[in-house]
Formats: sequence, C-alpha cells, structure tokens
Amino acid sequence: MFKRIDHVALAVADLGEAMELYRRSFQVEFTIRERNEEQGFEVAAFEVGDQHVELLSPTRADSVIAAFLQKRGPGIHHIALEVEHLEECAERATATGLRLTSSMARRGTAGTRIHFIHPKSLLGALVELVELPRKDREGETSQSLRDT
Repeated sequence: MFKRIDHVALAVADLGEAMELYRRSFQVEFTIRERNEEQGFEVAAFEVGDQHVELLSPTRADSVIAAFLQKRGPGIHHIALEVEHLEECAERATATGLRLTSSMARRGTAGTRIHFIHPKSLLGALVELVELPRKDREGETSQSLRDT
C-alpha cells in the first residue's frame, strides 16, 4: 500500500522566519515554495534524501493551519505517505473504519493529489496519503515548484 514516506509537515506561524531559521541552522536550500489559496496556507520545503520537510504557514485566520497553531502551537502537523493509487487506498481505509477528513481528493503541493486520514482514526496522528503526478511516478522530474 505505502511506497515510502513522502514528507513530514511542520506548522509554523511565520514562514519567512522559519525558513531563515532552517537556512541558518542547517544550511538547507528550499526547493518548493507554493501558496495554496483554496486551503489558506503557504508551504516551503527542503529535501532530505528523496523525501522532504514542509513548513506550513497560514495565509488566513480560517485555515486549518491557523486552527492547528491556535490549538497546539507550532510543531509536527502531519506525516505523508506516498501511495500509487490514491482512490483505492482511500476506499480501503474507509472500508476498515478509518475516517477521511474529506470525501474528495484534493490538490496537494507540487501537483500531487491527496487525502488525509483523520487523527482520531489513527491514535492522534494526522496522516496524508499522497499520489505523485504520473510523470514523477515514472521516474521523471515534474514541472513543479522544485524547479522554481
């Protein structure tokens, strides 16, 4: 079912400050930077091997990232697991009693398609199922924010 860990996402209040902290502390280069207007957040990511770490910052007060920060403060938001067939995995998850956060897959960062499994279903952990764009799955580099 799972191919690999795709990324770990950290919720941060100020994306610019968080990026500077990671640059200064670990000399990382951010390879993804994207704004998701629909979901109300901005993301910046750096690579660690063939995975990456995402920093998520709210762009409006009613976003899920803003709510997370208000309730829990900054820290680990979710872990993302790569899957090959997103809809099949989502159906299998719901068939076993797991609850998804929405009934429809959404657009994720860098052209991915995603579903989230509700943390109440997985002992408090928010898990994202990630399906890479077809060309990434076939071993090609996507035209994504990794190129910007």
